[in-house]
Amino acid sequence: MTDFEVTSQYLRDSARELTDALLLARKFVPAIDGMKASVDDVGSLSVRAQVHELLEVSRKAMVGLVQLGENVGISLLFAAQQYDDAEAEATRLITQPLGALTSTLPPGAALPGAGDTQPPGVGP
Repeated sequence: MTDFEVTSQYLRDSARELTDALLLARKFVPAIDGMKASVDDVGSLSVRAQVHELLEVSRKAMVGLVQLGENVGISLLFAAQQYDDAEAEATRLITQPLGALTSTLPPGAALPGAGDTQPPGVGP
């Protein structure tokens, strides 16, 4: 079994797959509206009312599914961007020269251990 790893590319791919899957649900809503119109040709008022109710419940479910799915997709893309930003910042911090690190210290401050003449734990 391989280790599961979440990367920014994995999040982007997941968002794309989710968006593709939602296309079907998005197309289903107008189809329901069309079915509701064709049900009006049915002679029985009771059957019409039941079918209309069923279609309306299905329509609301599809609309909700699309809205929630789009929110999840946006969140995945936002998380992917945060991964990329954090990775870029970590790389920048690791690869920058020591002088750049000391320039972020307040005036008069030194890096911990700077100027020590003895190893840690040795001394008065």
